[in-house]
Amino acid sequence: MKTARRVKVIDGVLAILVGLAILAGSVLNGNAAEKPKSGGTFVVGLHADPNSLNPVISSDGQLLMVAPNIFSRLIYVNMEGNYVGDLAENWTISKDNLRIRFDLRKGAKWHDGKAVTAEDVKFSMEKLTKYHPRSIELKRISEIKILSPTSLEIIFPTASPTFFAFLDESGFIIPKHIYSTSEDLTMHPSNSSPIGSGPFTFQEWKKSDHITLVKNKNYYIPGEPFVDKVIYRSISSGASRVLSLETGDIDYLASRDLPETDVPRLRKNPNFVVTDKGTGSSSLNFLLFNTRRKPWDDVRVRRAVAHAIDRQVMVEKGTFGLAKPAYSPFSKGSWPWAYNPKVEEMYPFDLAKAAMLLDEAGYAAGPDGLRIKTTVLLDRGDTRTMDITEVMREQLKKVGIELVLQPMDKATMADRVWMKAEFDLWSGPSSQGSDPAIGIERIFVTAGIRPVPAVHNGNAYSNPEVDKLFLLARTTIDKKSRGRHYRDVQPILMRDLPVLPLTDTPKFAVFPKKVRGANARRFWSFYYAPSDVWFSQ
Repeated sequence: MKTARRVKVIDGVLAILVGLAILAGSVLNGNAAEKPKSGGTFVVGLHADPNSLNPVISSDGQLLMVAPNIFSRLIYVNMEGNYVGDLAENWTISKDNLRIRFDLRKGAKWHDGKAVTAEDVKFSMEKLTKYHPRSIELKRISEIKILSPTSLEIIFPTASPTFFAFLDESGFIIPKHIYSTSEDLTMHPSNSSPIGSGPFTFQEWKKSDHITLVKNKNYYIPGEPFVDKVIYRSISSGASRVLSLETGDIDYLASRDLPETDVPRLRKNPNFVVTDKGTGSSSLNFLLFNTRRKPWDDVRVRRAVAHAIDRQVMVEKGTFGLAKPAYSPFSKGSWPWAYNPKVEEMYPFDLAKAAMLLDEAGYAAGPDGLRIKTTVLLDRGDTRTMDITEVMREQLKKVGIELVLQPMDKATMADRVWMKAEFDLWSGPSSQGSDPAIGIERIFVTAGIRPVPAVHNGNAYSNPEVDKLFLLARTTIDKKSRGRHYRDVQPILMRDLPVLPLTDTPKFAVFPKKVRGANARRFWSFYYAPSDVWFSQ
C-alpha cells in the first residue's frame, strides 16, 4: 500500500486530500490484484543515445526514457490524474495559492548513501530555472525558503496553475553535493555517470550500444523496483528494433523508438500488448524554419510551403493513418479546451496559391521548374519523421522546392539545430507536454531563445503580443480564461508561421504479455516502465 496525496480544486482553492491507492499491483494486462514478482533483466530499445543523463539540463526524449529511473521528483501524476507523492511525503498549499510547502520523505538517500535534503530541492529548482528548456514558469518563483533539513516552502508572486504539471514532467531533483562542483552544469562529468535517488543506480554507458542500470537496494519505497537490472539498447534501425522485440531480445518499445509502420501488425499479434495508455500527451511533428536565413526569412515563402502540403496525404502515407493532420501548434486531442478550430482554414492545400506566393517573393521557377533548393535536418533513427519528411519532399517538388534530406545522429542534430542554429529547416517531433505552458510556450516566446540541446525557440522568433498572451494563460487560474488566451494566440502563430505543424500523433508502447505493470501507473508511464514492471514468468 502506498499513500497518494491528491490535489484538487475546491471553489478555486487547491486542497490536499489524502487517499490510499494500491498502485504497485496495477497492471494493464492480467489481473489487477496479481502480486508482483521480483527478479530478471528488463531490456528497452532506443533509436539513439540520450544527449545526456542529467534531466535538469535537457528535455530530450531519449534522456527521459532513462533518467527518470535514476532520479526522483517531488510528485508525479498517476493514471487517474491525481498527484502522488514521490520524494515529497506531504505538501500543503496556502489558500491564496501563493505558498507551497513540501515535506520530504525521511530516510530517502542518494545512491552514494548521503541523505536527500531540502537544500537539494532548492538547488535543483535553481538549476532547472537556469538550464531546463521548459522552465519558464520557474522563473516566476520569488523565493524558496528552507524550513528544516526535510522541509521547504516555494513562494510565487501570483498563483501558478502549471507548477505541479512541471514538477510531474520535468521537476527532477539532483544532489547538490555532486552537481555544485561545476560552474557549468552542462559540462559536469556526472552527466554521463549520474548519481540519483531513484529506483535504479547507474552502472555503465557504452556509447551507441547500451546503458545499464541496476536495482537500488536502498530505495525509499520498500519492495520496489521489481526487476534486478535494466538495459537500454541503442539500435538505429527501426526494423532491427522491432525484430529484436519479436525475437525476445528486447522487452519494450515506446514512442518514437517504436516504428509506427509496425503498430498495425503488432496489434494483431496475440503475444504482445500495444497501447497508447500511459504515454502522456500526443506528439506534434512540425517543420522549423530558420528565419535567420534566406529564403525562410520571408513569410510568403513559409506560407507557400504551408499551402503546398496536403496533410491528409501525409498522414496516410507517412503515418499509415495513425496520426491526424495538425493545423495548429496546439493538439486538438490533447487540449480541446484551448484549441482554436478557425486556424484549420488558414492554409488549405492549394498549389496555385503556393506558386503565386513564391513568385511574389521573387522565387520564379527556372527552366527545370526549380525555385528553391534547401536542406532539412532530421534524426536518422526517428522513422516516423523520416517517413513524414519523405512525403513532404515529394509534395514540395510540385511547386519547385527541392528538399535535400540530411539525416544524422541525434546528438549532432541537436547541436546543429538547437545549440548553434546551423540549419535551413528541421523536421521532427515535439511532445505537447503536461500543459501548453510547458510543452508549447517554450517554442514561441522570446524567453525561449537560448542555446539548450532540446526543442525550444530555435529560430529566434519574437512577438510581444505572443509573449503577452502566453504569459496571461500561464498565470491565470481559471481554465476558461486560459483557453481563451490560447485560442487568441494561435491565429497569430499561424500568421507569422515560425513553425509549420504537420501531424498530430498519439504515442504507443508495445511489450510482450509476460511483462506486467507497464503503462498502468503514471500519466508518463512509458518513461518509467523499468520502475513499474515485473515478469509473470
